[in-house]
Amino acid sequence: MHAELFGFVISLIKVLSTRFYLCRSRDDFDEIMQLYQMAVNDGGFKVADWFSFSCQWALVARMHGHPCTPTAYHYALSLTQDSRTFAPTVDIQYSRLVAMRNDYETLPLDYASYHVHTGQLQRAVETLERGRALIWSEMRGLRSSIDQLRASDSELADEPAAINLNLEVLTLTFGQNNYGDGGEECPEGMDPFGRLVVRQRGLLDNRDKLISQIRTRKGLESFLKPPSFDILRSAAERGPVIVINQCRWRSDIIVLLRDSPPSLIPAAYDFYDRANKLPEQLSGARKKASIRSDTRTLSVPYSRNSMSS
Repeated sequence: MHAELFGFVISLIKVLSTRFYLCRSRDDFDEIMQLYQMAVNDGGFKVADWFSFSCQWALVARMHGHPCTPTAYHYALSLTQDSRTFAPTVDIQYSRLVAMRNDYETLPLDYASYHVHTGQLQRAVETLERGRALIWSEMRGLRSSIDQLRASDSELADEPAAINLNLEVLTLTFGQNNYGDGGEECPEGMDPFGRLVVRQRGLLDNRDKLISQIRTRKGLESFLKPPSFDILRSAAERGPVIVINQCRWRSDIIVLLRDSPPSLIPAAYDFYDRANKLPEQLSGARKKASIRSDTRTLSVPYSRNSMSS
């Protein structure tokens, strides 16, 4: 989708949204959802914008109980990692992480709460684990999976390790003089920063193709995939595991048991607000304790002097 067409879709969504809030026409809202999905399916814009757009789609769809809500959540969660790693330098990755921190942190919780709302507790647990895993860098996740691959095919294991190393070196490149020319075909006149972006995208494409190839091997079908519920439930082998999802939509406690379905304990209606206030209360208590501690330390030297005399 060209930038001009994408801009037209955004404008059309705004116009239809205004008319929907005035007239409450379900047809208008259905068309809005179709436009969101059309734009997201096309994906012809920056990955970070793609992710933000998907998050917005999921939020609007859920607010109005539209059937496409799980689809929107799925798109957004799938784009979480790409939106962070499709940045050519650490500085840009860090800036993007800070700017979009709220979406990164709340999206898995929101999606899990939707699964709970629809009675899919196993999916909720899987989604929470997937969100937790996305906190760690994708490169570390790849690094930790190499041992599993090496046990099956030591030569094949060297390929993703090499791509991962190249990505790390490229991501840590800051100066324009270090961008270099990796041999990729780039449009004439492209600036060094643009060449860096092209090189990174090429490496990421190669890595995705390699991962797909690895997953065709017997025993490696789950390579770099989030763990299934059965694997997660094994953590309860020695006793119940308590999972707490603190979410703006609803907060719940899920109890994992080894040999039976998970149990749900809905949290109190004010759980989310009270839990959000706790860090502030804790910070205030620590500051007060620090002040009292500083006051007490003023008398310590005098006590030591009096004891030594």
